Amino acid sequence: MPKKTTEDNGTSKVIVTPQEFVLAWQESDTIEAVSERLGMNKMSVRQRAYSYRRKGVPLKSMRAGANKVDWESLKALAAASAPSTTIN
Repeated sequence: MPKKTTEDNGTSKVIVTPQEFVLAWQESDTIEAVSERLGMNKMSVRQRAYSYRRKGVPLKSMRAGANKVDWESLKALAAASAPSTTIN
């Protein structure tokens, strides 16, 4: 379980061991899920994974978030809200 400490300047810091990080990464589906599970911000999670991979740790590939875009709905929305081009 990650430990939370308070810095002298009043900010919080989460201490996550390498073992905790690897397990959370391998058991999660998204970077966002790792972030929530460990209490880390997403950029820190992404950076740590990058660093571990550079050192040879075989972390699985993962997408950034669970937000899937429905492209067909987005196209329809754009078309429906486009300004009219009627010429008088």
